Amino acid sequence: MKLSEMKNENKSNKNLSPLYVLERKINLKTLIIFTVVSALLLFLVVAMFPLMKDALAQIKEMFKDNPEMQQTIVEIMGAQNIGAYFVMQGGQIWGLVACIYAAVLGCTLICGNLKDGSYEMLYTQNVSRSQIIKHKFFRMLINLTIFNLTCGLVGLIAMLIWGYGEFNVLNYFVYLLFVIIMTIQIGSLSFGLALLGKRKYTVFLSVVMAVAFYFLATLGIAGENFEFFNYLTPFAVAFNDVLNLGIGSINYWSVGIWTVVPTVLVLLGLKSYKNSDLV
Repeated sequence: MKLSEMKNENKSNKNLSPLYVLERKINLKTLIIFTVVSALLLFLVVAMFPLMKDALAQIKEMFKDNPEMQQTIVEIMGAQNIGAYFVMQGGQIWGLVACIYAAVLGCTLICGNLKDGSYEMLYTQNVSRSQIIKHKFFRMLINLTIFNLTCGLVGLIAMLIWGYGEFNVLNYFVYLLFVIIMTIQIGSLSFGLALLGKRKYTVFLSVVMAVAFYFLATLGIAGENFEFFNYLTPFAVAFNDVLNLGIGSINYWSVGIWTVVPTVLVLLGLKSYKNSDLV
């Protein structure tokens, strides 16, 4: 980068500094709320593992003459061990809150300026729309990473308290990595749709999208005949029993599809955003 270009970029960042500070404060409140709620729920769910384990043992005893029913109960409750229990119970809660937060964040970063009218001030500054979008997208990545790392740390602490030695810590970090990837995919998808839809794309629609992804993921684990649904949602990775089976349980085709789709939408959205009016 040339010296003159670096000076212009620094000048642009200074011009936008007050708006960046305000946007950061607004997003920080949302980040704290979602993080506290998700981390607290995650901790409480893991804390219930001993009770669920005892309940599962009693239910299995009731159906000791029906192995198929026993297996069905185990699959629903996910309490064979703390790893399976975490994925089926705690992981789903974490993933759902993360999914909703990512979708809402991706939407509000773009549509928030249109709703409160701050876009009028934004475009009177000597800065390109590409730089604005770059900053907002980077803000989304930071917030989603902070959210997931915090929830991941709380979940790990809870797992160590109530299941020390009963799960593979390395696999836990692999699971955390793919949850981060999942939320970035969903956040990017919502971000791209906001760029394309502008005022037509709302927070309500972003939440509907997140819940729909969750529903499709639940269908994907309903049986072999429903595995196709795993390709229709990035959320499916949160349902994989990575803690017990490792990276072999990851559907990499699904991960690849939901990396390409949001990327294309963001690029198309950026082109549309740069070349059209925002009103």
